[in-house]
Amino acid sequence: MIGYSYQIQQKMIQTLQLYLKPVRQILGFGVQEFADLLGLTRQTINNLETQKNRMSPIQYIAISSLIDYFTDKRPELLPSLQSLLRFKFDETDEYSFEMMSGGSLVKKWIQCFADEAKQSGIPLNQTQHLLCSADERDLADRYRIFLDDTILQQAAFLQATQKFSIAMKESKNKFLVPLKAVEGLQMKLGSSDSEKANEAKAALQALIQLKEDSLVEIRGEKGDSSVVTTLVSVLAKFKRTNRLALLTENPALAQQVLALNNDTMGGFPIRVFHISKTGTLEDVGAKEVKQSSVESGGEALLQSAISGWSEID
Repeated sequence: MIGYSYQIQQKMIQTLQLYLKPVRQILGFGVQEFADLLGLTRQTINNLETQKNRMSPIQYIAISSLIDYFTDKRPELLPSLQSLLRFKFDETDEYSFEMMSGGSLVKKWIQCFADEAKQSGIPLNQTQHLLCSADERDLADRYRIFLDDTILQQAAFLQATQKFSIAMKESKNKFLVPLKAVEGLQMKLGSSDSEKANEAKAALQALIQLKEDSLVEIRGEKGDSSVVTTLVSVLAKFKRTNRLALLTENPALAQQVLALNNDTMGGFPIRVFHISKTGTLEDVGAKEVKQSSVESGGEALLQSAISGWSEID
């Protein structure tokens, strides 16, 4: 039987080889220059681009390392490359496998062979968007992570983020929560709807736990706009300079935030997660998002009132 890891490996290699020429052109290299940087011959590159020879795993790693180096220097290239470097195992799949999830081909290659993913028993076409342990480490090390009220209200929140929180603490990172989200939860405590009141209570208890563990920072000021408007504005502002991620169970907010990745502002792609049916964090960024999903437009968002968010480092 062909193993889980082998199937992913082959699809990643095949996809990079299929789009090698447009990837090289996006990076701005001619064939000879590209070959020289990789320590390969011009003929080798030609043979790979024309599919005459199959790309080897070693060639994949070498090319991926080069791509990672230049996209780290020029993050504006990421959206174009990410749109190419993805695949589905079959046409019935809802999600595409994101080869540059987190902005790195090499790290995605490594993280997708985590033992827990291979041994989880989840069907192959359902695991591609689940957060692996190596991806958690990458997010904890390099990203500022935002939470909204809807994710905090999930009964499975603390359990789903347990390992992630450990990685965050080791990296001395903290979740960022808008003050408006906390105010909304406090108001729900007095709701006549017992279910809503209990959800708000659980969310505030989760916040207290995060606070005790020095894992959360509440930002904002009285009079801030709605949670959705605040988060979209803040994420739009800082995507130019920071790697950002959002945890939410609000589909409308997720769509607006993901649409920022298609905006003309440039910067780093924003990643969005929610809690899956299996109780783990799931990347929802593989779904296609239209530019029209952003109500106000990129530059307009930068003018929105975002008190208390002058910086996030």
